[in-house]
Amino acid sequence: MKKLFAVLFLLSTVLLSAQAFAEPWAVVVNGARYDGQGVYIPGSSSSIHTYDMIAVPPKVYGPFLEGKLSPLTGSDALDIAMLPDGNAIISAFGGQQLSLIDLTDPTKPKLAAKQFLTFFPEDVYVAPMADVALITDGGGSTNVAFLNLDTFEVTSQITLTGVPSEAVAVSPDDVVLLADYYGGKVWYGRL
Repeated sequence: MKKLFAVLFLLSTVLLSAQAFAEPWAVVVNGARYDGQGVYIPGSSSSIHTYDMIAVPPKVYGPFLEGKLSPLTGSDALDIAMLPDGNAIISAFGGQQLSLIDLTDPTKPKLAAKQFLTFFPEDVYVAPMADVALITDGGGSTNVAFLNLDTFEVTSQITLTGVPSEAVAVSPDDVVLLADYYGGKVWYGRL
């Protein structure tokens, strides 16, 4: 049964990600820069690139927003979630920051807002009803934050005792799935 839930979670994540990037533009979160020998370039930080997927081959723009996705340098930004309006939310783990990215002009993305959390955001998922995003911490953490997409404010944060939350997804009928990486489980409950 656990394997079935894990497979369904993985399949839904892949399908939803494919839908998010099926538009003519794609957005990729980049880690810090490294030289040709794999050595970190001091002072570099996470950024994004946008891709015009209609062009053949796809045309790449960026990097953008370097040094703005987190208060830290280094490879900090981890996840991106596309919003129904075409904008995006990016999580920065060590910096405890969420960034709202305005992609009105994908060739010139702008940082529209920042939100700091009391935990280290890792996974971001925009719920099907599209007015809330769920953010999880990862690893053995049990924190889940709810972000109002209209105001870009955290409306609540819960700690699920004994339910580590590495990643999160929500089904169309509001069932929340939480991946427990270290425990090898998928937890679920109603939103």
